[in-house]
Amino acid sequence: MVPRLFGPITGFALVASAGVRLAALPPGARIGTSSLRRQAQIAALRPDLRIVDLRGNVPTRVEKVRSREIDAAVLALAGLRRLNLEADVAEIFDADRLIPAPGQGAVAVQIRAHDEALASLLAPLNDETAAIETTAERALLGFLEGGCQVPVGALARRGPADELHLIGLVASLDGRSTIRRDARAVVTSVEDAGALGEALARDMLDAGAREILAVIRQGVLPASRPHGDLS
Repeated sequence: MVPRLFGPITGFALVASAGVRLAALPPGARIGTSSLRRQAQIAALRPDLRIVDLRGNVPTRVEKVRSREIDAAVLALAGLRRLNLEADVAEIFDADRLIPAPGQGAVAVQIRAHDEALASLLAPLNDETAAIETTAERALLGFLEGGCQVPVGALARRGPADELHLIGLVASLDGRSTIRRDARAVVTSVEDAGALGEALARDMLDAGAREILAVIRQGVLPASRPHGDLS
């Protein structure tokens, strides 16, 4: 099956009572998100907060903040914008601060392998930069053997002269152990992008990500965690 990729959108926002930013939330404040990756990164930034698992659609999550059921929530900025809920945003996190999931925001059209006629029809939709960036991110994830239950983040950005900057993140569930590395290389094809993703993954494993991932896969949480429930 051949993916055709276009249009990455990333970025997260904090919805908080009275427009309070993350740094100003009082110790013990309840902050909700549905993503283990975001939970771990928030715990690393503010280990004194109570992080809770947040479910429901976007309006439901926003209403939980409005009703003071929780003090704050972290949601995808794109969803808030699509539903005209930007007035509830207290802070926008740069993608470098909260690393997104590999491939987040990229849209793929999947077709049969070797179907050249259909591939030709879809070719105008393909965004070469998005394809290269997403391939690097997914290659990193694949080499780490990550999944939705593992806090792995990746963000690739293609700059001038075909230089690709790739950031990778692996975090423990409590956010206390974080491996973040980046790599740059001139990339002119998806094959080059995949090679860069795998090379950065190897570097992260050697830097300590291997041990973090082993603990998570065994289903063993550290004995001491932040106040929040990261289950």
